[in-house]
Amino acid sequence: MTEDAHLRELVDFVTEVVSEAVEALRSFPEGYLPQESQLPRDTEALPLGQFDFSDILAEAMVQAFLAEQIRALPERVQTSFLNAGSVIGQILANFGVSQDKSPLPDVSLLLDEDFRNLMLAAGQYAKEVRESDDLDDADPVGFGKAAMSELLRRNIAARAPYARMLTTLLGEDALIWLTAASERGSTNLQPHEFSRDGWHRLSEIETQVSIEHELTMMDPSLEIVSKCVVTASWTLVALASYMDPACFLGEHTTRILSQRDGQFTFGGGVGSRVLQSFEPGRMVPLLGILADGLSDPLLSAADLMWIAAGLARVRHVKVRHQEATPLTSDRFGVFLSHRGCDAKFELASTFEGLPAGHGVFLDCMTLPRGVINRSFVYKSLTNADSVVIVETEHFRESQWCLKEAWLSDAMAGRGLLRVERLSLPDAMALVRSHGPATRRQSGDPRHVYGITARVLRDIGYWARRPNLHSLQEAGVSAEPLSSLRALLDIEPAPDDPAWREALTTAVLETLERVVAAAPDGEPVDLWATALQFALAAFGHESQARSKDEVRRGVDQLNLVLKRLLERGIHRDREFRSRAPAYLAFLAGAVAIQLSGFALDERLVPAVKAATCGAAVLHGQLLLLDAREPGAPRDLRLRLAAALIASNVGSVGIIQNAWDEVHKGEVDGIPLEVLPCVTMHPGMEGLQTIGNATT
Repeated sequence: MTEDAHLRELVDFVTEVVSEAVEALRSFPEGYLPQESQLPRDTEALPLGQFDFSDILAEAMVQAFLAEQIRALPERVQTSFLNAGSVIGQILANFGVSQDKSPLPDVSLLLDEDFRNLMLAAGQYAKEVRESDDLDDADPVGFGKAAMSELLRRNIAARAPYARMLTTLLGEDALIWLTAASERGSTNLQPHEFSRDGWHRLSEIETQVSIEHELTMMDPSLEIVSKCVVTASWTLVALASYMDPACFLGEHTTRILSQRDGQFTFGGGVGSRVLQSFEPGRMVPLLGILADGLSDPLLSAADLMWIAAGLARVRHVKVRHQEATPLTSDRFGVFLSHRGCDAKFELASTFEGLPAGHGVFLDCMTLPRGVINRSFVYKSLTNADSVVIVETEHFRESQWCLKEAWLSDAMAGRGLLRVERLSLPDAMALVRSHGPATRRQSGDPRHVYGITARVLRDIGYWARRPNLHSLQEAGVSAEPLSSLRALLDIEPAPDDPAWREALTTAVLETLERVVAAAPDGEPVDLWATALQFALAAFGHESQARSKDEVRRGVDQLNLVLKRLLERGIHRDREFRSRAPAYLAFLAGAVAIQLSGFALDERLVPAVKAATCGAAVLHGQLLLLDAREPGAPRDLRLRLAAALIASNVGSVGIIQNAWDEVHKGEVDGIPLEVLPCVTMHPGMEGLQTIGNATT
């Protein structure tokens, strides 16, 4: 059999699996929601240190519960689930990915500081366990099991294609199960081996960049294989959305929660995870559209991935033991699908008279926040009530335009939106007449936790270094920080313009003094503490999701700083010329992201003023001007790449249509993932865009 025949056979099998899954899901009543049971467990007999998969599964009560849950499902559900998992397992096996009794770490992992630290910590812990007098209680908190599981996950992920996508969609242990021996003769994934712990990360830019890179950098001859893996993975997600989450035992195990500077935080049970659920009713059309796109050469694996993510609807997110929080996405009344060189300026000009909060989507006017471009475009289209395809001379010469039209028709055929095909003059007339009546429905991020108070509480905490504690411990003077510290010690007055101006002055003065005191970023604690104080300043009156979210934001800020110093960006002449503004830009970007792109409007002028000369704050997004070639552009692109690599997605670029910077790559980051305002001739004069470029 030829290679083409093998690929056709694979596509046919995956199509059959999807069809079987759709039929299984249609057997559920309309509006069905899975019950959310409690896993029956004798927690007294199972101490924290034994919360690993084998111990949980060994309990008779758990086995009986799982058997009952599976029997209650339509038979096709489990069959489809196993078949979809087998497709992925077999593809991984064909890539030579398998488990070994004593696998040596991948060379790339040995160069990774976090992996080395974890390996050393696990080895030291194992040594202490062997020397312990109490062998029955040698691992009382379960660190040994959690560390070894994490090392195995990372080792397999380093060798497996699609690793980030699979662990995000199917659970952090998915690669372990998909490469393990199976009694069925081929590897697969059982429902109880599944986990939803990565679903919430689909909204994070670093996750999206990683998945995009995995899918777009594969050998083009394997594009069909990649599309099959994406489709099979989302089939598993769809089927899991109809199951009782208590079946997913992987969500109950002990694991490493975070790792920073050789320190580890770990915990067990669902209370240690952020768990997201999807609306089951959206999964049938999602699978149907994926099946249609599987054999269509117009669409790539990356297209299918983000089309599916756009079509999926989040039902709720549960953080720790809090009540599940319903979430909604931004919605638009009209999505304008157009060819930029034919229609961008004309369509953008129609926005001049629209009221604030209108619901018409045009890419250069509605910038992505915290997501890559491909994901943003498909998410916005799938969240529109109608799509207007602006038929112009060069529309069909653009692959992007053809893909938007394909998805629009696929959704319209399933009653999910309306499609109109209009000439450019008719589209402009529609925007002017219908646009004022539309409203953009903003998503509800449920940000309820104060940013500033948490940053200031942690800034002197020994376990959150580098910070003020580690700075003082090293005997380094904190005097350069004095003006901003003093201002943060008094009652904030965000309604007072004089206070806001004093805040801006204190931020810039502090950052300037810190750079003067430690021009090479040594000790890093001084620069890190200054940035954390700046973050606290910009975060006044703004809210994040949780304490953990704020701490994660500080970690991201420290990571950006680490990358900046390691790559020598701080020595760049352009950076030196505006160092306080560029450092304020880093702190401002993290503050905006933590606030869910809803930074308190009273603090927006302070961020604008502090970052002036480095970036432009427009629509709660910090835009870097990349229109003119030269040293400033080169630096700004490197800063944008460092932020994206650190999972901060509140930054974008402004470029000219005749010099498309986003087609390049900087420090390993493809710039096409960045939010981008592309300026076509005449657009600088438009009030709605010109304000963002001056």
